Amino acid sequence: MRFPRKVDREEGLLSLDFLIGFTIFLIALIFVGIMISGLLVHLQSRTIDYDAVAYRTSVVLVEDPGEPANWQLADLKYPAERANVKRLGLAIQKNYPGILLQDKVGKFFDDTSSTGCLAEGTFCNPEDYREKLIFGDYPYHFNISLKTLDSSSQTRSVGDPVPDQSRYGYIKRIVKIQKPDSIHIYNATSESESCLKTTSFRFNITKLYDDVPPPYRIDPLSQNVSILFRNFSQNGTGAWPSITDIQICTYPIALTGGGCIGADAYDDSPRMIVTIDGNKEYNSGDPAANTVTDYVSINLEKGFFTRIGYDRFGTIDLIMTFDQNVTNQDYNYDYSSSAASLPELQSAVLEVWVW
Repeated sequence: MRFPRKVDREEGLLSLDFLIGFTIFLIALIFVGIMISGLLVHLQSRTIDYDAVAYRTSVVLVEDPGEPANWQLADLKYPAERANVKRLGLAIQKNYPGILLQDKVGKFFDDTSSTGCLAEGTFCNPEDYREKLIFGDYPYHFNISLKTLDSSSQTRSVGDPVPDQSRYGYIKRIVKIQKPDSIHIYNATSESESCLKTTSFRFNITKLYDDVPPPYRIDPLSQNVSILFRNFSQNGTGAWPSITDIQICTYPIALTGGGCIGADAYDDSPRMIVTIDGNKEYNSGDPAANTVTDYVSINLEKGFFTRIGYDRFGTIDLIMTFDQNVTNQDYNYDYSSSAASLPELQSAVLEVWVW
């Protein structure tokens, strides 16, 4: 029963002033907690922090192909292409950890610059490595080295010299480096009665990908293509053959409306480089200068097929035309070529220091 003019102290109601004050107190407490956690972030155990960063960095290098997975094909002289590289992993694929791609290793260690990298066509050291490999806002110092375990025992490194102190994170990983296959050699058969003026070298990329797992795969999309076409001979009048045309075509051509490009379609890398007798480059504008007395060397720089729009689901013909009969064969760029060899796996040691 309530009595007039008597304060009831058992109602359990909170005053408006108390609610406002308590709310302000909670907001201030949360704000102070956030500020203090930021101030204390660098007071954590340095050894544990550095070891964790070193381990994480090694995992990205050894077990991740990077982003994009074919970042080694990026032309670093263009800032947009360098910015498109998000992560500097060296693995050939995520399903094959510990197996590194030689071209990625080369670009990671060799294409680095401490000054003027925007114009040099290289990765900025240390900025790009911190952003695309180590990550985080803390400005870690680092040193990453790779030593091959063959007779050459080559050592590459990037980063600062390792300090003479115990407060740094360290990790060592045993890895394999995939070395691309060798030159593919083909012989002309001009003594045959059924010789033709045209021959082709076929790249069935789908079959190359399906027949062999990635560590031992011949990969024209991301590796250099090297062909040596040799054993040419003179015709009955003593004349040597001359190259009149070279084309890269989709197969079958009839279904593509003549999808071909010439050997000299591009002036900048990656491109097709055709050398005759080892001392002169093929010139489509001067057929008389393209006489072959010994051999023709064809090099498609890595990334060339990707540049012109081909992928792993295509079949491509490199077609050469001469002014006289040279051979009666069309050739396949595959694992059965006389000079083809599966890519080798080279043992190496990767070491990461972070401080």
